[in-house]
Amino acid sequence: MFGQVFNFGAIASVAKTVVDFLVVSGGGGSSDTRAGHIGGAGAGGVLTSFGSNTPGTTGSIQESLEISPGQSYTITVGAGGYDNAGYGDNRENGGTSSIAGSDITSVAPYGGGDSGFINYWWVWGPDTASNMGSAGGGGWDGPSHNNSRDGADTTTTAQGHNGADPTTRSISGTTYYFSGSGGGAGGHGTNGSSSNPTGPKGGVGLISTILTTTQAASAGVGQVVGSNVYYAGGGAGTRTDSGNDVTLTGSTTVTDSDYYGGLGGGGRPYNNGIANTGGGAAGTNKGGGYSNAGVLQGGSGCVILKMPTDEYTGVTSGNPSVFTSGSDTILAFTGSGVYKHAARITGNQLSFLAVAGGASGGGAGNENVGGRAGGGGGDGGYKTSFDLTSGGNSTAPSNFNLSAGTYTITIGAGGASLGSNVSSRGNAGSSSTIVHSVSGSLVSTTGGGGGGSTNSGGGTGGSGGGGGAYTGSVSGAGTTGEGYSGYNVNNYLNNGAGLGGGGASEKGQSANGGDGLSNTISGSSVTYAGGGGGGGSNGTTIGNGGDGGGGYGQPNTSTAPNTPANTQGHANTGGGGGGASTNPGSWPTVNDGAPGAGGSGIIILRLKTAKYSGTVTGSPTVTTSGDETIIKFTASGTYVHS
Repeated sequence: MFGQVFNFGAIASVAKTVVDFLVVSGGGGSSDTRAGHIGGAGAGGVLTSFGSNTPGTTGSIQESLEISPGQSYTITVGAGGYDNAGYGDNRENGGTSSIAGSDITSVAPYGGGDSGFINYWWVWGPDTASNMGSAGGGGWDGPSHNNSRDGADTTTTAQGHNGADPTTRSISGTTYYFSGSGGGAGGHGTNGSSSNPTGPKGGVGLISTILTTTQAASAGVGQVVGSNVYYAGGGAGTRTDSGNDVTLTGSTTVTDSDYYGGLGGGGRPYNNGIANTGGGAAGTNKGGGYSNAGVLQGGSGCVILKMPTDEYTGVTSGNPSVFTSGSDTILAFTGSGVYKHAARITGNQLSFLAVAGGASGGGAGNENVGGRAGGGGGDGGYKTSFDLTSGGNSTAPSNFNLSAGTYTITIGAGGASLGSNVSSRGNAGSSSTIVHSVSGSLVSTTGGGGGGSTNSGGGTGGSGGGGGAYTGSVSGAGTTGEGYSGYNVNNYLNNGAGLGGGGASEKGQSANGGDGLSNTISGSSVTYAGGGGGGGSNGTTIGNGGDGGGGYGQPNTSTAPNTPANTQGHANTGGGGGGASTNPGSWPTVNDGAPGAGGSGIIILRLKTAKYSGTVTGSPTVTTSGDETIIKFTASGTYVHS
């Protein structure tokens, strides 16, 4: 049941919102570093308050959550189990997914159990001691098949099922060795059959209708099979002959009878579990010719929330997919995040987004050398109180309380292009600010750091500029709470492209600019503050601009003054400009193109329409969304509050 719950008593009543959920933890991993054939891993545990299908052998439908106004709820999505060391004797159970908050009992099913480890004569069975969702299957050593370990029983029958034991079977006069498959949320693992289909199919997962098949496919959660969505399938086992040769891989089509991964993302033989399903990894057999399948990873989990739309606040981090279904809103998290059950703006508050000007890319110089390129410009510093996450993935500051007076808005300019044939650091962007006539400075963001050149490193700024493609040209640092550094290596990319400038959500990514952050303060989702890409050199691929207005690096086929338009940082995003490149083939008549200029900044204010005075200067765009007014400044101006 959805709706509000009122608690009456001596204190004032507090309205709570009823939320249904599906929580799936990460599936177990499998590891076989030398020889043998091991079983499939168990699926991640499942807990749900929605529908009538229950996980495990003793599972039940959970009570819905009751969440309180003003509270934040932390969503954790468990990773699939993986043996990072590659030795096999490290347990690789899946990670726990959870919903946690100060006023609720946490929902946290266990991760899936691993399928053990086989290394010549050393044989460990699947984990039987740790708490787990579904358990892993057992396997054989190899190549002599003189040792085996049984599958495990799950420690938590309310969340999953058992793994299967290994076995031998005679098919048409030939003896085959079957490892057991991992258990799934909806069924036990199996150890195959002597008749078609013969393979040890992973335990089936749980069918849930909390999302439609279309919604699940769009969000990338669960495994859609026909008209159903399955979660937490067990990993398939393997089959080999006495010569330790792989004799079974099965179909890749999920609806075929010999598709051996457990429905719900369980890995097919010699494959990982499917991401965001909680599926267990399949069994593997490194000694049987699958040398790249020695360590397999379980599928990561997911968390899905469903609540009445008229009580949903829209305040989230972690970029969940958001759907509406009748009168309800559904959030599907594939990565960790937060849901805050509070309005973004209340009463007398002013919310804001402020982005400084991005920097221009670095110059490449006037040289007859192919291995020279400028780094991408850093994005302008990003601050917001409208979302939970601000620049540099920091916690967002609070809204301001409105007070009478003039709010002066200054929009930072993007750094100007250096022009052609210049070997200098790019020009920094300028700060965007909000200043109140009585309270003084409220917000100040830092302009982006210029892209590095062949003679100088990237500049520091809101986000740092990327280093140039030349020895000693390092990337610049970003500003805490506003952005990130350029790509953090201390030298050029071995005669490759210039380095990417930092973005609001990540550092530069090799030659590519770092991505910015999306924000819905304007009434729709827009991404701001992407870093500029590095210029190309010696025919290398240019760096792409980061999402959020970052300019692309210049290819070394460009000639001055025909710099490609897409090297410029986009106006009113704070994006960094792309780095320049040398063009030795044009020497000495026509030389290098100019790096891209940085994009100008932006400031957006949002407040309750009932509080809006209507007095502005500077020609901002003024719109409304529901009971709120949005003031978007792309050039400097004022808002006078009375």
